[in-house]
Amino acid sequence: ANDPGKLRSRSKHFELRFMVIQELVQRALVSMVYVPTKYQLADLLTKSTTAATFTRLMPILTGYSRFDHSRYAS
Repeated sequence: ANDPGKLRSRSKHFELRFMVIQELVQRALVSMVYVPTKYQLADLLTKSTTAATFTRLMPILTGYSRFDHSRYAS
């Protein structure tokens, strides 16, 4: 979304969604923030994880703890 020139022919079906998100980024309504792999919440629902990963991510997923995105903003 931060680089409008990166559409490829195989991903044209994403073009409309991409353009909407790109517009939101340009209007500063949404910001794209890097999240390191070890803090990807979707991994709890899509991959088998270790007990350590589960223990680290579950409080964030349930809302008991907050993930500090500002640490990774450029």
